[in-house]
Amino acid sequence: MVPRSRVAWTRATLEQVASGNEQKGAFIALNCGACHGEQGVSSSNLIPILAGMDAAVIYKQLDDYRSGKRLWGVMSAIATALTARESADVAVYFASLQNGLPPIAGEGFPQGGRSLRQPDPTLRLIFVGDPGRGIPPCAVCHGPDGQKVGAPALRGQHAAYIERQLASFAQGGRQNDINEQMRTIAAALTQDEMHTLAAYYGAK
Repeated sequence: MVPRSRVAWTRATLEQVASGNEQKGAFIALNCGACHGEQGVSSSNLIPILAGMDAAVIYKQLDDYRSGKRLWGVMSAIATALTARESADVAVYFASLQNGLPPIAGEGFPQGGRSLRQPDPTLRLIFVGDPGRGIPPCAVCHGPDGQKVGAPALRGQHAAYIERQLASFAQGGRQNDINEQMRTIAAALTQDEMHTLAAYYGAK
C-alpha cells in the first residue's frame, strides 16, 4: 500500500513541530477563529476542536491539506498559504490551549475493559477491538493507554465530527491515513458502531 501522507515522523520532523513559536502561532490562528473558534473550540459540531490537540496531529493535517492528500475547500486554501514553519507555529499554539480537549493521561482502562467478554460492545471495540473482523482497539492509536504519533486523541471531540470522519474513511472520501489503516478499520464498522463510538468519545 502507498502511504497517503507525505509526513514522515523522523526526529527532524518532530523537532520542527516542537520548535514552533506560540506567539507567532497565535497571530496565524486569527485566520482560524471564524470556523474553529477564537480559542480553538468550534461552535459547530462538524468542525473539530483544536484547543489541546497534539501539535503533531495539527501539523500533519495541515501538511496533508497543503499537499492535496486531504481535501476540503477552505482548509486546502488556508494550508496552501502556510509554510511548514508557520504550520508548526499554529500547531504549537493550539496545542497549548487548555480549554478544549482534555489530556489523555490517567484515564486508563475501564473496569473489565481488557477482555473480549466485556459486555459493552462499544467498550470492547475501544479497548479490545474485534479480532474476528481484524479490528484493533481504538485505544492503541488514539489513547488512552497508548497513542500513536500523528493520531488525534478523540476524547472530548465533537461526536458528530468523529462519526462523519469515520463514514468518510469507510467510503474512501478521506484518504490521508498512512497505510490505509483507518479506511480498513472504518469499512469494517457498522453505522451503529460508528455512532456509538463517536458518542463515547464525544462525552467528556
